[in-house]
Amino acid sequence: MTTDASQTAYNYCIRLLARREYAKKEITIKLKQAGYTQTDIDACLDALVQQNYQSDERFTEMLVRTRVNQRYGPKKIAYELSQKGIAKTLAQQYLAEFDDELLGHAQALILKKAHASELTNPAVKNSITRYLISRGYDFDLIRQALKQIKQDQ
Repeated sequence: MTTDASQTAYNYCIRLLARREYAKKEITIKLKQAGYTQTDIDACLDALVQQNYQSDERFTEMLVRTRVNQRYGPKKIAYELSQKGIAKTLAQQYLAEFDDELLGHAQALILKKAHASELTNPAVKNSITRYLISRGYDFDLIRQALKQIKQDQ
């Protein structure tokens, strides 16, 4: 980074990254909105990655962990990561680490919506399924969670 614009872009990014992790795409958008040229943006991002201030892996891990703890499903999390410019393989790698937790959260959400004895009612089951789909869970995970709840009775 040689130009003053590159240095101010770098300082701007350091202030951003001091608060939370950002994906490269998010930083690029913020810098473009601030009026920096693509050359300055590229120089800034290269320096941030080289000095390990910005990492898409760290960002992905942070976002996946946060969304799993908020009980969002894998599809919703993967979609959010793709919107932030994260590669599908990287997203799948970090989502795979939370498979067991996601199943547990699906079961907890099911039991929060209805008592286990009510799950024989098709209307209740359909309502819960729609709710979990809206939270980003897929049919296989929902079916597995319902089956496990039924077995635990």
